[in-house]
Amino acid sequence: MKRPAAPCACLLLVLSFLAVYAGRVIFFLSAAAALIFCGVRLLRLRLRRRGGVSSALCLLLAVTVYALHAGFRLWRLDAFVYPAAGASAYAVAQVTEEPAQAGDFTVYEVRTLRVARGNFPQSLRMEWLCAEPNGAEPGDILCGKIQFASEKSDPYQPSLLADGFAASAFLSEAAVFAPAHKSLICAVAALRSSIRKTVFRAVPAERGAVLLALLIGDRRFLSADSSAVIRAAGVSHIMVVSGLHLAILSGAVSKVARRLRASRRVESVLQLGLVFLLMAICGFTMSIRRAGLTYLILHVGRLLHRKPDGGNSLAAAVVLILLHAPFAVGSVSFLLSVAATFGILVLAPRWIRYFDARLPASGWRRRILSGVVSLVCVTLSATLCTLPICIFYFGAVSLVAVFTNLLLAHAVSAALLLVSAALLLSPLPPLSALLFAGADLVCRYLLAVIAFFGGLPFAQISVPRAALLFLLPAAGAALCFYLRRNRSRRKKGD
Repeated sequence: MKRPAAPCACLLLVLSFLAVYAGRVIFFLSAAAALIFCGVRLLRLRLRRRGGVSSALCLLLAVTVYALHAGFRLWRLDAFVYPAAGASAYAVAQVTEEPAQAGDFTVYEVRTLRVARGNFPQSLRMEWLCAEPNGAEPGDILCGKIQFASEKSDPYQPSLLADGFAASAFLSEAAVFAPAHKSLICAVAALRSSIRKTVFRAVPAERGAVLLALLIGDRRFLSADSSAVIRAAGVSHIMVVSGLHLAILSGAVSKVARRLRASRRVESVLQLGLVFLLMAICGFTMSIRRAGLTYLILHVGRLLHRKPDGGNSLAAAVVLILLHAPFAVGSVSFLLSVAATFGILVLAPRWIRYFDARLPASGWRRRILSGVVSLVCVTLSATLCTLPICIFYFGAVSLVAVFTNLLLAHAVSAALLLVSAALLLSPLPPLSALLFAGADLVCRYLLAVIAFFGGLPFAQISVPRAALLFLLPAAGAALCFYLRRNRSRRKKGD
């Protein structure tokens, strides 16, 4: 099989969707059916002594591990978390992320150390909302009285579960204590805080907020109006650190390594270090985890002298994420990231090859047209693949996304590289200030383009969810036609 991880990723995505949005009975029946199917397939391959036994065995193991993990998490929610809704208890926890502001509440992401409520599970990730800010920072110990707020019918619950949180609660009578020993959480938080302060010292607030979102995915400082215009312009993905940002930084590291005539092994080690660093700085969000795991699999394969395959690496990354976070499908950023990457890795290369064959044979016109064709194909493939998700979750589609992305493609790369270089060279103030000035200038252009296209009256249109009843079957029919055509071509070639 060309991409052995692909069937496993598709099956786990379906099971994850059922675990989040369907009833418990439907999920467990579907998991049992999937296990029976995988077991029968493995047995048939063994009896017929055909190839693909190892892939079938891996598929069976992955489905088994997923079903057990998701089943245990669902049982724990039904047995302990949901029955506690409205109840109060005293709890102690460690803050794991920088506090965020949500209306009148300060939101703390914590991992519980002790919850004084019968046999309530310990060491859970929770979201605590506090009406009175208390100055707690990542790594600090936070204790007080909590009132559980998570309910099974809460529309916010799928997103909460997708981010790895078991429950949310309101915090009162809070007290903060400094930890006895500084942990890795504190070190990463201090680095994020230093980056934020450096950027805001060098760049005005509005453009500094955009550069922070580009670099570390911190969108807390973007105003509500700016976020709405960005969404209408169809460029929300550039404000979430994902595969695009990793590709830009990875390309820069590759060029530096080649200029220094470093070996491929050294280059792969540098790339792995970059991926781990960026994942940590961005707080291991769903989108950066997906992109980071894809790059990790690619570069580990290179170190082992394996031929890289972007599609298989994406599928393997999805499998690993779902095995670790069985409810990841509830995260919109995860779905958008996977869908856009699938389009870029699978659809875009085929479209580029098709149009490249029809361009002039050589010359400057071919070079220019080839670059434009590549940008258009990549943008269109990502937009088309994320279209059903945008309709399902947002009920709206941007009509100007293709044009905006074409105009911003190189500007995003320039802004990201300039601000990264400025931070690395911060010990040299004159050079760092020059690079920050360049990043500020590029950011002005970004905001001008986004404001123009996002402010058009027809920039965004509302689309009812019922449209998916026509779009999804049409997409499925197109995919079946494409696969059948490819199979017939292979048979003719043989």
